[in-house]
Amino acid sequence: MTVIINQETIKEHIIHRYENLLLDDVSIDTDSDNIKGSFSLKIEKDDPLGRQIFSKNINPDTKILTPQLCMESLALASIVCSGKLKEGQMAIFAGISNFKKLKHLPFSENIIGEVEKQGSKGAFLKYRGTLKDNSGNILAFGDMMAYFTSTSMSNDNEEPKKIEAFPIPTEKTPINKTDYPKPSQMVVLDHVLNCEETQILGDYTYPTTHPFTKGHFPENPIMMGIMQWISVEDLALQYAKTNKITGEKTLKGNAVLFKHNYTLVAEVKQFECSISIGVDSILDQCDVIQTRKIVFRNMVRPGETILILLKDITIT
Repeated sequence: MTVIINQETIKEHIIHRYENLLLDDVSIDTDSDNIKGSFSLKIEKDDPLGRQIFSKNINPDTKILTPQLCMESLALASIVCSGKLKEGQMAIFAGISNFKKLKHLPFSENIIGEVEKQGSKGAFLKYRGTLKDNSGNILAFGDMMAYFTSTSMSNDNEEPKKIEAFPIPTEKTPINKTDYPKPSQMVVLDHVLNCEETQILGDYTYPTTHPFTKGHFPENPIMMGIMQWISVEDLALQYAKTNKITGEKTLKGNAVLFKHNYTLVAEVKQFECSISIGVDSILDQCDVIQTRKIVFRNMVRPGETILILLKDITIT
């Protein structure tokens, strides 16, 4: 038996609201011995929830959806298929693995997602998901780990993991957010602090006025994990421009995000980006197309600043 739930009922399963409600409906397979289901999502120019903020332009006439939206929507569907949240409970992203983007995520077209539980350990649940277009072509896929916890959770009583070393800032060059072919609120980078042969350091302060603060989460704003992931591609584009790289290239590397007190926020292992600079009919941009693993380690709240370090960079 398949149970189909609409967006209003989805709100009983997750606490995400407004732009962060990245599901239109979910179909849950109740006959399966394992947790599995599917969902649909269509984001258009005048989306009633304002979710067009997740779009970007390939060129002035063509929009697509940011690739990180893939794993966020798959994670939300996985949580919904797992059942309703209890009073005072929330589910957060703990990690992503084996992500690969095969095609652009279309704007103003229906997208179909499929999710299935792979295992669990304590409060951690692992899922696998695939995103497809209306014709059944695979757009992207990956695994994600969700963690079920209290809405009052904080990192205050935990011993945080610290970064051991990072390059000394040698500059504080502000970036021009209008250089990116997407809404300025989705450029997760403020300054370049250091740029060397195989690494670059930048920073970003999560604004208290950011649109996501009201829906992720209501009365308990926390920076989205995928925004931290987006910062990697935003800084990768700055690395390419600083080094005067042009054409269509592939940039690979590793990344760590941390706070000024050296507390680790996230670790991104073996990411791969496609970069286009100075290419006819394509706006200068960078897309994450592959990531082996992301571990989210510490929450970021409005007003806090994170430093983003890309290292071990290679370009082909």
